[in-house]
Amino acid sequence: MNFLYRLQESYNRFMYGRYGGDTLNHFLSGVYIVLVLIGFVLRILVAITHSMVLYNIRYALYIISLLIFAVTVFRSLSKNLARRARENEVFMRWWGNWQPYFHKQAEKAKPKMRMMVRKMQDSDHVYKKCPDCKAVLRLAKKRGKHQTRCPACGKRFQVHIWFGDK
Repeated sequence: MNFLYRLQESYNRFMYGRYGGDTLNHFLSGVYIVLVLIGFVLRILVAITHSMVLYNIRYALYIISLLIFAVTVFRSLSKNLARRARENEVFMRWWGNWQPYFHKQAEKAKPKMRMMVRKMQDSDHVYKKCPDCKAVLRLAKKRGKHQTRCPACGKRFQVHIWFGDK
């Protein structure tokens, strides 16, 4: 534990007076990771097809990703705090136009994620959708064919449960 504390303290001393991370650096890091992943896929495609065009695209992406990584490291370690803050401010004005779109998409995905987590944690029930109104029903995990009624729309339908208790 003492070693980790000393390591943290030495890092803090090194970063004192330096800019560190901000929203622009996080965005650049994300772009870098995406470019590296695309380059990895292109590497596989080049190995399969032996295409010089794909090889040149991969090489260009590699150079661009290295430049983005260098800019990110430079901005993090820079001692010119005012200039880095201005760069981030300009980026935030641009990013502010896109941010509501991404938040809207994330809000749409939240209920689906909650339902997925609930399904994974619940081993005593099975979740089925009503064929009429698409409401999600939580049913007992009893193997076989069952007749059920949707509480939302009142429609009766048959459910097949393949795995569960007899």
